[in-house]
Amino acid sequence: MRALAAEQKNRVSDPIAFARGDIAFQRAIVRATGNVGLELVLNSFARLPEEFPDLTASLYDRREESLAFYEGCIELVRAGDEETARITVRRMLEVIDEDWRCRNAPPEVDARANGASKERAPTKAKKGKKT
Repeated sequence: MRALAAEQKNRVSDPIAFARGDIAFQRAIVRATGNVGLELVLNSFARLPEEFPDLTASLYDRREESLAFYEGCIELVRAGDEETARITVRRMLEVIDEDWRCRNAPPEVDARANGASKERAPTKAKKGKKT
């Protein structure tokens, strides 16, 4: 895991290579924890860089900032405290998800998510009816 994390520093300029390295790191963690179900889910995400390179680049838009998370993940695995690891990773992913959504969601989606706008978007009238 440490070697995979260290290699990520050389990939920060390439979102696809970074995503591949991140998936390899995630796979190492999943295997270390013995979670076969999560490894099966990870198999679906492993195709993301090749099948959706633009989406991958968008999802991995803060590569340099994410380097610090690798060491924290390694320490969580090393500590062997499943409950602390589960809570910590869940909170970390929620923060990352919210940060990404705030930076990338269209304003109207962001407003709806925050409850600021409950109005419905105008819809097209049906053919043959005057509105």
